[in-house]
Amino acid sequence: LKRAANIKKISSRNNKNVLDIGCAYGPFLKAAEETGFIPYGTDISDDAIYYVKNELRFPSCVSAFPKINVTKEFGISEFDVVTMWYVIEHFKNLGEVLTKVNSLTKKNGIFAFSTPSAQGVSGKRNKYNFYTQSPSDHFSVWEPSKANIVLKKYGFKIKKIVSTGHHP
Repeated sequence: LKRAANIKKISSRNNKNVLDIGCAYGPFLKAAEETGFIPYGTDISDDAIYYVKNELRFPSCVSAFPKINVTKEFGISEFDVVTMWYVIEHFKNLGEVLTKVNSLTKKNGIFAFSTPSAQGVSGKRNKYNFYTQSPSDHFSVWEPSKANIVLKKYGFKIKKIVSTGHHP
């Protein structure tokens, strides 16, 4: 709910649709709906999407990102908000992912994500351990102070960074 409320505060659109990439079993989709968003989800897990479709009743699909065709899946080509919660670090080709996210985000829309950070508690305490013990399926490590450099290359600009404890 806090994430959805933060997005709502910085957004200027009404009737916002939101695409949650890596939606899992839909906790953010439910929070987004409760905050007034129209939620859509995608994930690679058949079981998770089955739950989102049949229990939560949100439009969703099983698809690998960035290969998804959202127009075919949802009848929408762009979203007011695109989110990834602890997902972005799992992609090998970050450039391809950010290019696709940019193409899915409406002009002046919002891309919101959360990821482990080298500037969080673990990274500050022992940077060497943070990098050497990072899970093998994490292909990028973000630092809030440097995020603007990466995101700017793909057409984004940072409006707000929120620290949520270990992972800003």
